[in-house]
Amino acid sequence: MATVTCIERLQYRDLNNCVAHCDIEAVPLEDRRTVVIATERADNPGMSIAGAVESMATAACRRCGIQPDKLILINHYPANTKGQCHPELFERVSFSKSLRQPTPDCDEIFFFPDWHFISAHEWRSWGMTPRN
Repeated sequence: MATVTCIERLQYRDLNNCVAHCDIEAVPLEDRRTVVIATERADNPGMSIAGAVESMATAACRRCGIQPDKLILINHYPANTKGQCHPELFERVSFSKSLRQPTPDCDEIFFFPDWHFISAHEWRSWGMTPRN
C-alpha cells in the first residue's frame, strides 16, 4: 500500500494572476513517480483546480520536488463543492506537452490538459485503494 508523504495547502496563481489554493496529498510510488491528489477547496478565492490546472500542477511539482515526467496528477472535487450540486469526483489529468523546467518567457511547465476517468485497476496499480 502506498504511503502519503505530504498533505498540505498549495498556493498557486490562476490565469488571471490571482492567488488560488487547494489541498494536495503526495504519494510517492516505488517506480519513482508521485501521485498528487489536488482537492478543490470551498474557500478557494481564485480559479478552480480544473480552470488553472497547468499552474496548479507546476506549483505542486515545485513544492514537492517532483520531476514533471514523474507526476501523476489527480483532481479531486468533493461532493457539492462551492455550492454546486454534484457527487464526489476524482479525475486523472494528463498533459500533451510538458517541459523539464520553465523557459524565460513562461513560468508554466505543463500544457494542453486532458481529464480521464480513473478505473479501480488504475488505482490499485499505484498501490492505492480505489476512491471512486
